[in-house]
Amino acid sequence: MPSHPPQRGYRGVVDDGRGAEWCEFVDVEVSAGDFERLGADFDRTGVVRHGRVGAAQGRLFPLVAAVDYAVGWLASHRPEPAGRR
Repeated sequence: MPSHPPQRGYRGVVDDGRGAEWCEFVDVEVSAGDFERLGADFDRTGVVRHGRVGAAQGRLFPLVAAVDYAVGWLASHRPEPAGRR
């Protein structure tokens, strides 16, 4: 049965103080494919303030509000696999 959230294997260099070495591990599969849509939806909540920061356009919002919104958004837009309900 697939795990929820989905997992996958990774490889990376880890230095535990005894020298750097390649390591393989399994962790949550990272997918940022729908973050642009999540951000746009959060932006429409009215919590986000827009303004200039130097030459760039910036956004200012409370981090707790963003995390709370993302938790609910991801739960409703990334449903659990059928075998886990």
